[in-house]
Amino acid sequence: MHVSDSWWRSKVTYTYDESSQLQATPATTIQHDNASFGTSFLARGNITSISRWDTTDQNSINDSSKALTSRVSYDTNGSTVWSKDALNHQTSINYADSFSVDGNSVANPSFATFAYPTTLTDADGYSSYLRYNYDFGATTRTQGPPPAGQTQGPTQAPPSSPPAVPEFGTAITLVTLPVFVTDGRGQSQAGLKREDFEVLDEGRPMP
Repeated sequence: MHVSDSWWRSKVTYTYDESSQLQATPATTIQHDNASFGTSFLARGNITSISRWDTTDQNSINDSSKALTSRVSYDTNGSTVWSKDALNHQTSINYADSFSVDGNSVANPSFATFAYPTTLTDADGYSSYLRYNYDFGATTRTQGPPPAGQTQGPTQAPPSSPPAVPEFGTAITLVTLPVFVTDGRGQSQAGLKREDFEVLDEGRPMP
């Protein structure tokens, strides 16, 4: 960005698809054309670095040693695998499959999907973990970094068994009424079926 006196007020540059920041997946991804879209395919449109330049001195405006550069790396599926700030602090994301229905037992398919982030590791080396339902992608378990002095971080998963359905007691009184059906001459009628009768309660049909 320039002003009328041609003095730089801000300079930010974006770099795309640097080959050094494109990684292959650990295994072949199901339904992904690795032959055509492997690490040699670089026309992806992924931002791999952002540089903010020193504009306090015209002599340093193009000095890369004074630029603050953040970087991002991707795998061949297009997923972000790590990012680094200008001080080289790196956050990493791993996509190794971790599918679980109940959040506890892992049941991965025979092929690799690399569909969801399952391990996130910050610049201090602390990791968080996630598991997913394979059928619809819902998170079934999360585990954060362990607190100081602990070996395992806090976890959150659905209960091992569904909550009990509340039960409510009730009672009904069965009343049996003898019914005799006669015709207009007072003769008893036999052979009648249930559907030949209609029960009304205050004028309303009852089942």
